[in-house]
Amino acid sequence: MEASLIHSFHELKRHKPSVMYLPHMDVWWRTVPELVRSTFVNLLSDLNPHDSILLLATADDCLDNLDEDLVALFRTGLTITSLNISPSNIIEIRSPTNVKRIIFLVSHWTLMFSLTLHL
Repeated sequence: MEASLIHSFHELKRHKPSVMYLPHMDVWWRTVPELVRSTFVNLLSDLNPHDSILLLATADDCLDNLDEDLVALFRTGLTITSLNISPSNIIEIRSPTNVKRIIFLVSHWTLMFSLTLHL
């Protein structure tokens, strides 16, 4: 698994601008061995902050329930200070309420219906 991570980071650096998408990062972080997590952290710290690389990670759990070491990767000065990461790099998106879902769907259905009337 370490070799796969190293290869992925090598490709990121080779093909800039690039994006590394890590879905379900919280699950991955909990299930991989410590050696893989250490390799990942080292590879992150080796990235040049001026490179055009976007690391996009998602988690299924809310921020308060995530492993502290994982959250620290995306905060300034906690684990990886050389990356110049600001606290604004963590965005928590909560599920919308039923009322917000209805408002969203009704507005889109209304727009779609009005467009079909003009055809």
